[in-house]
Amino acid sequence: MMACSKEEFDSLVSLLDDEDLVVKECVMRRLASLGTPVVKDLRTVGGHAAADSLAAQFCLEEFKDLPRRAGGLPLLKACSAVSPLFDRGFDRALFEDNFLKMASEYAAEASDQRTAVENIRIFNHIFYRRLGFAVYDLELSDPSYAMLGKVMQSRGGNPFAIALLYYMMAQVGGLPLRVICFPGGCLPVYIEGGRELFYINVLRGGEILHRERLQEFIAAMGIRIGSEAFSLKDEKAMMTIYLESLQVVFSEEALPLQMRTLEQILDLLGPERYLTVDEDRL
Repeated sequence: MMACSKEEFDSLVSLLDDEDLVVKECVMRRLASLGTPVVKDLRTVGGHAAADSLAAQFCLEEFKDLPRRAGGLPLLKACSAVSPLFDRGFDRALFEDNFLKMASEYAAEASDQRTAVENIRIFNHIFYRRLGFAVYDLELSDPSYAMLGKVMQSRGGNPFAIALLYYMMAQVGGLPLRVICFPGGCLPVYIEGGRELFYINVLRGGEILHRERLQEFIAAMGIRIGSEAFSLKDEKAMMTIYLESLQVVFSEEALPLQMRTLEQILDLLGPERYLTVDEDRL
């Protein structure tokens, strides 16, 4: 981050309303050079439009590098990058610190001496009981249950926000989870010896589903699909699904900049989409 005095910052803010587009472009470039902390500074003084524009720019720039990193998509970094897009009060340092503290609760108790079922039951106890995470807003209509910073504070989130946090914390704890995707949604799946051992229903306290119960669960959602429609994916799919859920949550809001940036981020992750159900292909 380049140094900026209070006097220069105040001067830059005063020029944001300048009618000369060249001046405004120069001001925005200078503000962008100050790095991500300038977004919070701008919002403190009421410069929400400029802050939103820079938040979108920083978000997109950071995401361009994330999917290309070796070892898969770093989900915590990805969440921290995208959260300021819709959550003006998002505090990245606080979010990451709280997440790592919570994730360490299971990591401290992880053991190779337990069975897969025992490990998941212990993780479920910590995630749902000790930490108190719960699923709300099944209709994806309330933004407060979608924004991860707020979900971490309230411990309540919609199914996709909770599934993402569950998956991320399990990863930190060393649990071998991946994600099974199907048209309309996804479930974490426990992998052992290269096999899909069981599936996890985050809507019901981490209930363990074996293959036959998985079909019942999908049917109960009103989705009729065959086994060929299931696909085993990694954390990039998990992030894609969460971002798709944000499109649903904020579809009624007048946020063209944020929605356009969200679509650009999804394009960076690849062409696959999971929440849109094409009935003709089922």
